[in-house]
Amino acid sequence: MVRMNARMTALGPPSIGGHGDIELDPRLAAILADGFLELGDCVVLAHEEGSVEAARIESYPDATGFEAFINHLHLDDELELPATDPLVLEQAGRYVTELAELLESEYPDERFAVIIAVGDSCVVRFHKHRSGESWIADGLEGYGTEAVMVVHVPA
Repeated sequence: MVRMNARMTALGPPSIGGHGDIELDPRLAAILADGFLELGDCVVLAHEEGSVEAARIESYPDATGFEAFINHLHLDDELELPATDPLVLEQAGRYVTELAELLESEYPDERFAVIIAVGDSCVVRFHKHRSGESWIADGLEGYGTEAVMVVHVPA
């Protein structure tokens, strides 16, 4: 299932799913190739191991907040392009597709939310679905000037 706000619809949302013609940029592919780390009930990108060492889960309101913080990636910074460059949004779609496939393959019994937010930056983050915890509001229209899309894994 995919949800998005009107700003993302107007922006022309990234294509999620399928393999299309676009290849994932090698810099983003390398992040996914590192795989995941499990920290108790949390799943984090192994690429962010340094951030995990600097952050303490106790510093966050819940495990979902910790995961969403650690698992965020500024695609425009990684690609060294402005957030508004169409290639950034294309790569966001490709990255989310491959991230979702990896999460579903590695954690078939878990559900995740993968979030794309485009404003001053193009950020992709993910976290597990947990009862009573949420990182993103149900009302996506409340995100001001950000275009927001949430992809649920598995759909």
